[in-house]
Amino acid sequence: MKKIVVILICMLFIGSSILPSISCLNNNVIFDEIDQKQDKYDGASTALLGSMLFAQSFKPGLETLTRVELFMNKLGNLYGNSILSIRESLSGEDLTSVSKESLELNSDMEWIEFDFPDITVNTGDSYYIVLKPDPDSDGGWGFNFIGWAFGGGDSYQNGDPYEYYNGSWSKGITSQFSADYTFKTFGINNYPPNKPIINSNISGIPGTEYQYTFVSIDPERDDISYYIDWGDNTSTDWTRTLSSGEYYNFSHIWFNKGDFTIKAKAKDKYGQQTDWSYFEVTMPKSKVIFQPLFLQKLFQCFPFFEKILKQYL
Repeated sequence: MKKIVVILICMLFIGSSILPSISCLNNNVIFDEIDQKQDKYDGASTALLGSMLFAQSFKPGLETLTRVELFMNKLGNLYGNSILSIRESLSGEDLTSVSKESLELNSDMEWIEFDFPDITVNTGDSYYIVLKPDPDSDGGWGFNFIGWAFGGGDSYQNGDPYEYYNGSWSKGITSQFSADYTFKTFGINNYPPNKPIINSNISGIPGTEYQYTFVSIDPERDDISYYIDWGDNTSTDWTRTLSSGEYYNFSHIWFNKGDFTIKAKAKDKYGQQTDWSYFEVTMPKSKVIFQPLFLQKLFQCFPFFEKILKQYL
């Protein structure tokens, strides 16, 4: 049996070079999903020319808006960008925006992704997808323009199309009845971060300061703060905010002998909290066991390895 343990330990050290790629934090990765859409296309599109702007209103059903896709194409030769923005009102400020180079568009109609910085929205309220030419582009002329496809029959009943021409917005698409521009919005709901992982010594000497590391990943990449209960009737209130996945280091001293349970939880900037994570500490132990970082990561992912090794240490 001892030979098996020795072989196991050797395998652990050999595998240390690849352990950084192992992550226990990514089990609950959440991807965005289609929220609202109008994908009916009747073979017609509008031409984005000069100082014209087009818009389509929609009502989100998810709390975070991540990106938009439009069914569009390019005719002729264009240079410069098209800018897509999200607004709360047609003439209001952009809540978020992103540009797309004309060179990325083809002559055939296809779904084009506009991946902008995520924003929090109020579900059920009206928002506007606004498409406009970059002021530094040629703006389109003659048979050189960007087309945004639409479908008739009031295909999307939670919003309407709009056009901006000669200094004002008008509802509808010129010479079209009950049409809506093609679009897909993607989003996610506000989920809490993953439970934090705690790393450091599992045993030590009373009166000695030890540093502990806390880390959590938020599926929406929100900033995170931590609350720590040290198990000795002391606690650390919510820490400063850190980026998702950023390690937080904090030191603590236990002054008495005994077994202690560190508890930690994380919350994002919207107040969504995790359940508690636990980490057992003994003061003192006959042998002070220091865990290299790669062993700490491995034991977090595969706790049974730690139980086996403890029997022989």
